[in-house]
Amino acid sequence: VRDRMENKLKSLTDHIIICGYGRMGRLVAHEFTQQAIPFVVIERDDHLFADFKADHGVALAGDATHDETLRRAGIDRAKTLVTLAASDADNLFITMSARLLNEKLFIVARSEEAEAEPRLEEELRVIDALEELDDVAKVFSNFEMDADAMAEAGN
Repeated sequence: VRDRMENKLKSLTDHIIICGYGRMGRLVAHEFTQQAIPFVVIERDDHLFADFKADHGVALAGDATHDETLRRAGIDRAKTLVTLAASDADNLFITMSARLLNEKLFIVARSEEAEAEPRLEEELRVIDALEELDDVAKVFSNFEMDADAMAEAGN
């Protein structure tokens, strides 16, 4: 099973990486599954994957704040990263690491606290994600979200 997962991870290109498989991560993964969009979900708590089933998705137990985990998820071949970690500090760290590992990557970062948004904007030149990312916009348009909590770091 592990070898099959590793082979699938290595074969992915132009996929989306979701960091966090909590309530929001599950919703995003479900929508990507419905739209047959290839994705990898990274989650520290591997027990959260107990009910994970997705033809186009791969569940990767690990810490998205570690570069090696992002590399295993194929960050260098991914087109988008959606970080939905529970803490703003983790989301900011993941975003900055991802940008260093793939400068062309579109990044959507969740922020819980309003104070984190200026930091994301300052550090990563954040713009409105929903204008730029068709795949992500389709997903997030399917459920109510605070648009101000979603940001995309682009060039």
